[in-house]
Amino acid sequence: MACGFSQGCNGGQPAGAWSFFASQGIVSGGLFEEVGSGESCLPYPFLTCAHHAEPTEELPACPAEDFETPKCKHSCSEEGFEKEYGEDKRIARAGYAVRATVEDIQKDIMENGPVSAAFTVYQDFLTYSGEGVYQHVTGAPLGGHAVK
Repeated sequence: MACGFSQGCNGGQPAGAWSFFASQGIVSGGLFEEVGSGESCLPYPFLTCAHHAEPTEELPACPAEDFETPKCKHSCSEEGFEKEYGEDKRIARAGYAVRATVEDIQKDIMENGPVSAAFTVYQDFLTYSGEGVYQHVTGAPLGGHAVK
């Protein structure tokens, strides 16, 4: 199985990521700001930035060019990390889907912890600032977004 399913900035599917985790496994990671600390095997290779949002002091503007999807690695990028790649790797027992009823999702969170989901992002999502659950009202679809 290839290191696929992310599709870079073109989306991706949480179900595909969970299937990869169950079949291939993953190693520890961390934020870009932790690169060089030796705290994890493969920290995130991109600076945290304001993608699809107004930049702030805490969240600076992203570079003008899109980030390239990194190549799959089979060794740790952190020289100071104390484990070898294979020793750090974790494999999930299985990926699964939860029926999309509120009660089923609540039950799964209580029994297993956080859930992941994907949804279509519309233009009005980028300016949503209300309280409660976002509801699409106007604007064209911009692509997908995954959340935990």
